[in-house]
Amino acid sequence: MEWEKLLKDSSKVGTIAARDYILKNPQLIPSLVEFTFSKKGKYSQRSARVLYHCFAQEPRLAEKLKKRFLMELISSTDDSIIMNLLHIFIVIPLPQSEKELEQLMNYCFALLDSHTAKPGQKCYSLEIMDRISDKYPELRREIVLLVKKHLPYSNMAFCTRGKKYIEKYEVKYFKISNI
Repeated sequence: MEWEKLLKDSSKVGTIAARDYILKNPQLIPSLVEFTFSKKGKYSQRSARVLYHCFAQEPRLAEKLKKRFLMELISSTDDSIIMNLLHIFIVIPLPQSEKELEQLMNYCFALLDSHTAKPGQKCYSLEIMDRISDKYPELRREIVLLVKKHLPYSNMAFCTRGKKYIEKYEVKYFKISNI
């Protein structure tokens, strides 16, 4: 497959067209995954975005790829790839393996506690941590403490998202009134 031709356009229309093509030919997903992680610059970023849209529509297609995505997430230094992989972990089922779930949790906690992580990475990490906290409710207090610690130094996107989770946890789970 000549991925560069399929991914020549980075627009939403181009991304959706590529997604539809892949979903009609799901046997191409492993090849697209390899292309995504082959460090082809803008084409790798575009293919990661296409993967996200594929899995947002058909999460089951990512089942055998979660471990690979986790390893790539942990080792990547490309902000765009990191963003797209975090975005994928928001829409696919969480890893079943305790070890992999712990690795994802630790990675997201590290991003949340980082002063250098991009705001989007922190927001996506917060969403993933919220999903993990459904399985491990004791994490919610740690999430609240970490978000509160970073609110004074964060941008509006993270502050808005962070306050949403603080309120959710304090009112719904900790039974603290916001009156």
